[in-house]
Amino acid sequence: MRNRLRRTVASVAIASTALLLSSCGVETHKVKVDVSSGGTLRLAVVPKSVGLDYWEKVRRGAQCAASKLEGVQITWNGVSDETNVAGQVDLLDNYIGQGVNGLVYAATDSTALVDITERASGAGIKVINIDSGTEPQPKGVPLLATNNTKGALLAADALAKAVGPKGGKVAIVAFHAGSQTNDQRVNGFKKGLKKHKNLKLVKTQYSEND
Repeated sequence: MRNRLRRTVASVAIASTALLLSSCGVETHKVKVDVSSGGTLRLAVVPKSVGLDYWEKVRRGAQCAASKLEGVQITWNGVSDETNVAGQVDLLDNYIGQGVNGLVYAATDSTALVDITERASGAGIKVINIDSGTEPQPKGVPLLATNNTKGALLAADALAKAVGPKGGKVAIVAFHAGSQTNDQRVNGFKKGLKKHKNLKLVKTQYSEND
């Protein structure tokens, strides 16, 4: 049983990003974890924020996966706003102090959260990033995410097609500078615009997740 529990931490992390309404899929990604809490693997899953429909699906996916894995306990918690970087740092620090076996989290800020991963790893806690990682992404810390740069390049092509050959002025409404997904999408879109000379970028405006 001990060996089986050691293989489950990343299984839950992967499954947390893939939810179907009626069931969830569980994949395996082997990561050794020492379990010293009565045979129960304790995982803290922390999104960028709670309350949004996207993150609610992640919560349901993580809980669904845990229900299919023996000896796994999921704790779900997060800040109320994706711009509350300090709040997420404090929350993750608390879980490190509690001695959880694994942290699965989406970084609100790619640079500010590097130290959290390092502290967790130093305490023997396994870490997996979902949706958004850190820069640098530490070796041995998987990042499960979409290709945001490629998606943004495709968005630039789609917008150019929609606007038509006459072109015009365009703007970017991004959400929060410093978030890896935000920065990759903004930079990817700007890169994509370079091959569409008829489109002029006039402004990049940040909504701060409002």
